[in-house]
Formats: sequence, structure tokens, C-alpha cells
Amino acid sequence: GDVKAGELLEVGYALIEMRQGGFSAAELYKAGYGVQDMKKAGFTCQEVREAGFVDGLKEAGFTCKEARNAGFSVELKRAGYSVRDLKLAGCTLSEVRAAGFVRGIKAAGFTCKDAKRERFPARQLRAAGFTCEEAMTAGYVSDLKVAGFTVEEARAANCTCTDLKAAGYVEGVSAAGYTIQECFEAIYSCEQARAAGFVEGFKAAGYTVKEAKVAGFSPE
Repeated sequence: GDVKAGELLEVGYALIEMRQGGFSAAELYKAGYGVQDMKKAGFTCQEVREAGFVDGLKEAGFTCKEARNAGFSVELKRAGYSVRDLKLAGCTLSEVRAAGFVRGIKAAGFTCKDAKRERFPARQLRAAGFTCEEAMTAGYVSDLKVAGFTVEEARAANCTCTDLKAAGYVEGVSAAGYTIQECFEAIYSCEQARAAGFVEGFKAAGYTVKEAKVAGFSPE
């Protein structure tokens, strides 16, 4: 009958001999061999992938480029590769995201403009390592609040009051150092300006009595 790989293993045949004898990577995988054994026996990354191996690819000595060329993609993180490994192997930011990476994206060499171009979600920008200024410069102005950046960070990044309005900031605008005049020019409503922390200067800024009344001000 057919001789199984496991039986040859038990009687002392080396893995490289079994490979030369015609056993496939898939058969040897079922026999209990590990990915490091397969690498030492001369199996290619393509053969290893087709056999079902994923974990331990990097540790076994396969490069990220070899793994990518062999067809691994979303499994690269599980296979042991880092964001930097993927970047050096030529992976796009979309491929890096598909592999499950967020943290370390900036450190690996990707820019915030790369992120914007590949529609990287704003809510993950901070975790990826990008600053508020980088996010603003890359075109994420209206998403700064969604990204988790504070009004103070937006101020330090030289965001205008109009930028803040576009991003949806209200609370804390006054405390961050913006003026009520800037709020008025950025078309914040009188009610929003009040919620932003301003307590005076409404008339001088240009808000009408009617707007002040709607905002909750009383004549008393």
C-alpha cells in the first residue's frame, strides 16, 4: 500500500530525503513537520503556502518579499512580519491595513498623505502615529475631531476657526485661544459660540439681539 510520510519519519528518513523521494509539502505538513523543517529541506515559500503553513514563516527564514510573492497577503502579520517588513517588501498601505496593522504605520515610513490617498480611516490616524498637523496637511481637516485630536492640538497645528467649524469642534474653542470674532467669521451660530465657552463680546463680534435671544441670553 501507500507509504505515509509519518511512517518514513518514524523509521529514520530525513525530511530532505523524503522531499527528494516525491513527498509534497502538504503531505509532510499532515505528517507533523514544521515550517522551519520545510525551509531547511528546500521547499519554496510557494510550496509552503500551498501546504497550509502560515505561522512562523519569518522565523523560519522566509523573507516578507518571498511570502508576498508566494501569495500571502492578509496572513503576513500572523506569519510574523512587521509593518516595516511589509513596507520594505513593497507592500502598499492598503496591503498593510488588510494584514491587520495600524500601529507603527508612520514609523515604518508611510506618510499621512499616503494614508489620505489610500482612504485610511481618520479614527485610526493617531494610533498609526500621525500628529494633528500631519493629518491637517494631508487633507483630513474635516476629520480631525473624528480622529480624536483635541481643540488644543488643532490650535497648535495652526487650524483656523473655519477649520474647527468644518471638523465639528464647539466645546473648548474659547479655552483653546480662539476669539469670538473668529467664531462669528467662521459662521458659528450665537448658540454654538456660547457653547464654545464665550461669555462676552457677542454684540461686538456681530451677533444680533435676536440671535442672542435664541442662544438663551436673557435681558436680565
